[in-house]
Amino acid sequence: MRSRGGQRLVDFNIPETAAQDDQETGQANLYFVPVDVPFTRNDLDPGAITITTAGNDEWLPANMFVFGLDGLGQERPTFLAPLVHIRNWQLGSLSTQAEEGKPTVTLPLVPS
Repeated sequence: MRSRGGQRLVDFNIPETAAQDDQETGQANLYFVPVDVPFTRNDLDPGAITITTAGNDEWLPANMFVFGLDGLGQERPTFLAPLVHIRNWQLGSLSTQAEEGKPTVTLPLVPS
């Protein structure tokens, strides 16, 4: 994720774990991702959030939601700010194999 000025805000790889069925059919996954630089929704351009797969097998999400948390420096956040809200994924499959999909997708931001 990058700011309007091109500054990197978030760059995070979701690790594979043996303890859960990450990104498998019918699974919902929740990840808390650290940010490099605190930001607000107004700091983001429409193409600010992209996801990239490193896998060579096809991944086709059913939906995707991305939220920001407020409360910098607080013990608990008090507000979830919706950043991406895709209820019916229409952005195609992801894969590093061109015949199965594309490796990177830009996610549409929720209008501010």
